[in-house]
Amino acid sequence: MGLIHIDAHADVNEHMFGEPIAHGTPFRRAQEEGLLAHGKVVQIGLRGTGYAAEDFDWCRDQGFRVVPAEECWYRSLAPLMQEVREQMGDIPVYISFDIDGLDPSVAPGTGTVEMGADL
Repeated sequence: MGLIHIDAHADVNEHMFGEPIAHGTPFRRAQEEGLLAHGKVVQIGLRGTGYAAEDFDWCRDQGFRVVPAEECWYRSLAPLMQEVREQMGDIPVYISFDIDGLDPSVAPGTGTVEMGADL
């Protein structure tokens, strides 16, 4: 299936707190298990500062489209959403919207605060 993932973090860690299954690992596990259609994964709003820049490289190496938060600032998201619709085609798509995809100024209850969203 396709994946539209809106989040501050890529959630593709190899391990988190020593565990292979955690809130920061689901999309790596899904990719490893062949659950995600090639060329049908878009991650929007990534900006997590607690991880290495190489984390986003892993996503790109898998064929994921990575749209960092700064590419969403001060512009309409309508053109991006049209591109995403075309990219997904007519396959089933899972949409994951993590609250930290929003700036903590509008979502202060998030447990993994990352400044800098303007989605």
